Parts: sequence; structure tokens; C-alpha cells
Amino acid sequence: MKFDTILFDVDGTILNTCEGITKGVAYGIEKCGLPPLSFETRKRFIGPPLRESFMKYCGVSAQDAETVLKTYREYYSAKGMFECEPYDGIEELLQYMTDNGYTVYTATAKPVEYTSVMLEKFDLKKYFKEIIGASMDKSMDTKEKIIKAVLDREKTANAVMIGDTAYDVLGARENNVPTIAVTYGFGNREDLLNAKPDYIAETVEDIYKYI
Repeated sequence: MKFDTILFDVDGTILNTCEGITKGVAYGIEKCGLPPLSFETRKRFIGPPLRESFMKYCGVSAQDAETVLKTYREYYSAKGMFECEPYDGIEELLQYMTDNGYTVYTATAKPVEYTSVMLEKFDLKKYFKEIIGASMDKSMDTKEKIIKAVLDREKTANAVMIGDTAYDVLGARENNVPTIAVTYGFGNREDLLNAKPDYIAETVEDIYKYI
């Protein structure tokens, strides 16, 4: 066992959440009277903090981004968070980790309230010691903070972060945690590789050889 503690991103790593997030973004910007975004642009909202993405892609102020985010959550909390599915092989990987003594956490930019419900829907929550993620406010809104929150709970020198975006890699590096970058998710591949992860997994099955 190379690592004893596994930190998982959720969107694009455990769950394919594309449908719910992209529909939620479309709903939020339409209700707020903003110009529509292409599907490819809306996919870029998966992974990074949503406040930043609304500012970046919609050209709104920080204050207006809060309004759009609130409207997005109207859709997401009612419907969007259920429009997802686990990636093939993920449950088997989590079961393997449980059977072999790994301690597993989420470290996701998705709010804990949503993450818990979504993992429970697919009977995956039982594999995690604790669901750690973003807060609805700004107090826990970066990968650096979220990963630190896990490490504050679990004192270990042998943790690894698994995620699909450069945010996962850079946030882990700030906490001196190595990374397994998965390329089957939604992160921009060039950005992900430029962040210089320690390991690269093209598939869920590739993860086994690094842990």
C-alpha cells in the first residue's frame, strides 16, 4: 500500500455530473437575463468554483455572480443533483479500498449538502469516512482549503488526491499532497498536464496501479 488515505474529487472523478450542472448553469443565466452559453462552455463550469466561472464566462461582477449562483441552486437542488451517474468501475474501486484498509474522504468543490445526497443515491456514501466539500458560503470555497480540512481531520503523511482538474492538482500541492490526475473527467487536459500531477490515470482501472 503506497498510500493509506485517499481524497476524492467528485464531479468528473466519481460521478459524471455533466447533465445536471450544465442544465443548472443554463437555467441560472436564463433566469438572470444573461446571454446563453454554448454547451461546451457550460461544461467548463464542472470542477472550478461556480462563483469564479460565472464571473469568467458570463462577465458579471462578484455580487451578480452570487445572484446567478443562487438561481442555479434553485434548479440544482430540486433536479440537477439527481441528473448524474457513477463512472464505470468506481464502486468496485471504492470497495477495493474499503477491503484493503484505505481511509477514504471526499475533497470536492461541490457543497457537502449536495454531495451527501448524490453519493447516498448510488449507495456510495458508505465507502467514505467523511464527506468534506465546499460550503454554501465563501468560507470553504477552494480546493486548497478543502484538502486542508481533510488533513486536519486525518493526520497522515501518506495521503493522495485523485481528481480531474488542475484545481485538484494545485490545491493538493499547496498541502504537500501528491496527486493522481484522471483524464476521463471534465478538466481541460492541457491545463491538467501543465499542473504536473504525480500520476496520470486514463481510466478508473489505472488508479489501482498508483495506490
